[in-house]
Amino acid sequence: MSVYKRGSHWHYRFRVRRVRYRGALPEASTKWEAEQAESKIKQEIFEGRFGLVDLGSERLADFISKTFLPWSKANKRSWRHDVFRARTICDYFGTKTFREMSPLLIEKFKRDRRESITRREKVRSPASVNHELTLLSKIFNLAIDYRLRIRIHAPKSRSTNSTTSVIAICYRKKNHGSWRRSVGHVLI
Repeated sequence: MSVYKRGSHWHYRFRVRRVRYRGALPEASTKWEAEQAESKIKQEIFEGRFGLVDLGSERLADFISKTFLPWSKANKRSWRHDVFRARTICDYFGTKTFREMSPLLIEKFKRDRRESITRREKVRSPASVNHELTLLSKIFNLAIDYRLRIRIHAPKSRSTNSTTSVIAICYRKKNHGSWRRSVGHVLI
């Protein structure tokens, strides 16, 4: 074990696959406690959970306002569209967290939006619903890209024209850099 005491605090220092990990363990008061904390950190590194943020308890609306919209303004020319479509998503999913998002809930959102009436008293266009679903998919993908640890239920739903899968979680394979589509339960 590579723990050592520096001043009044215990610290750890080790390498895994040529990556150095080091830090303080201020809650450890004895060498045994420091070694136990270090072994937990190593276990998290081996499982791929070290340094990840647990976002499952954060509301979707909070993630959209704090992370997605600033990212959209900085990286997209169509960020104004994202703002008003995100407002619709936030209004609908209001208090829902990432853990509470399910395929059934997204299908209900799709059905409700498709059957809703616009301000001009017409039935909403299927393209508008698809744009909102695409934005919801991008929000989930951004959460994955930021390496947030969330449980995402990617439904096997189709867009309203049933030709392309809109709510599918895409991710890059680390080895080849190609895109793969994952449908089902994904634990990131």
